Amino acid sequence: MIIKQIAIDEALELHKRGLMVGVLQPVVPEPKNLDDYEFLTLKKILDGCEFFRIVLEEEKRETEPAEKKPAEVTEPKATEEKLSETGAETKEKPEQPKPEATNKKQIDVGKVKALRNAGWSMKQIAEEMQLAPSTVCGYLNKMEEGNEKTNRR
Repeated sequence: MIIKQIAIDEALELHKRGLMVGVLQPVVPEPKNLDDYEFLTLKKILDGCEFFRIVLEEEKRETEPAEKKPAEVTEPKATEEKLSETGAETKEKPEQPKPEATNKKQIDVGKVKALRNAGWSMKQIAEEMQLAPSTVCGYLNKMEEGNEKTNRR
């Protein structure tokens, strides 16, 4: 058996074609050897996940069929370009906030930290909290970075 590291695009393409793609997921904050990783398949990691694509308003307008657009649209477009050249009008319009995911799971970060301090593995914490091990790893890394910044002050 030959194992070779591949890019994420290639991994997703192989997965799409029905081939098994292996993933080494860290189980410790700073993995140094193979024992610090858990072998999973991409299928297992992605199982139960939902995927979304955020479509920006500009992109949405570009993809609408041409027949639905009124003929006057080309006229205001030239006006918009003039406005953006001055820059004054763009400063008056605040950028609209990006919509946040409404179904985002609330994670008890204190519990994650407490379980880790109690000696639990990331996999055990993930199972207990019903999270992916990578999510647990990410939160613990963020907490460590925050502690390092606090300790430097």
